[in-house]
Amino acid sequence: MFDVITIGSATKDLFLKTKSSKVLEEKRSHHDFICFEYGGKIDVEDIFVQTGGAATNVAVSFARLGLKVAALTKVGVDEAGFLVESVLKKEKVNTSLLLKGKDFATATSVVLTSAAGERTIFTYRGASSHISRRELNFKTLKAKCFYFSSLSDESLRIIPLLLAHAKKVNAVVAMNPGAAQLEGRKNLLNHLKLVDVFILNKEEFERVIGRSLKSDLEFLKAFEFLESLGVRVVAVTDGAEKIRVYANKRVFVVKPFDVKKVNTLGAGDAFASAFVFGLIEGLAFEEAIKYGCLNASSVIQHLGAKVGLLKKEQFKRYERSLKELVIK
Repeated sequence: MFDVITIGSATKDLFLKTKSSKVLEEKRSHHDFICFEYGGKIDVEDIFVQTGGAATNVAVSFARLGLKVAALTKVGVDEAGFLVESVLKKEKVNTSLLLKGKDFATATSVVLTSAAGERTIFTYRGASSHISRRELNFKTLKAKCFYFSSLSDESLRIIPLLLAHAKKVNAVVAMNPGAAQLEGRKNLLNHLKLVDVFILNKEEFERVIGRSLKSDLEFLKAFEFLESLGVRVVAVTDGAEKIRVYANKRVFVVKPFDVKKVNTLGAGDAFASAFVFGLIEGLAFEEAIKYGCLNASSVIQHLGAKVGLLKKEQFKRYERSLKELVIK
């Protein structure tokens, strides 16, 4: 039996760094845009290749934290798929659940980073979006915790099957949904009766709730609504602003560590995996949240979603190098 089975996407990520971009703010929507001259030829300062996708990111994080973990995802029979598999093996992630198919290439992302560390991503969702029911062997899916991350297209159909199976084997279910799952809000809400730990960013949380949230009271009511559906723990991240965690009728509010951002890709996966690890290990909520914040702050100081993931023995030493985390 595994400690954790992660479920979701696996990608090859190509990072491009350039000083030629301009960041513009659209005043009406309060969105920033990374812009390039139309028809221009842009010089790239550096190229960095790494594997990504939430299923592999959190799997590597759990493995570095000392857990026995397997990743249920799908790659193509190609160079990128080989890269994904080799990285997982190197990181001591069990690859027996890694599916391979010839019909679609391995998912690939091109990541453009701004000088401020924010990113824009071009994504081909590829093989991991085409996992079918017939490819699943439920007899091999035994774990103390099932971690559901982003899935799309055909792979969305396996979510209710895997959720039911997770509950059948009495596993803890954690979920960090992707864009396609959020688009199907009604289905997602129906799934929450089988979810124990629900992790999202603020924009995703508001999409699930169906409205913008401003005050602490509005957040509390939203948390209580999800609790009424069956969720026991809800964590909502909001970039560098704050993290809210609802558990046992209490809201914990955390200010993330103030560190220099190189790239924000993978911060959510880093927080979620270390936070869930803390819960699996039976740590107090305050400690589990701290683990998540430490892991995320380390990741955003590196280029790539896996480079800065902390090993279990590194947390205390890394924490001493940062300001004290304040939890209200």
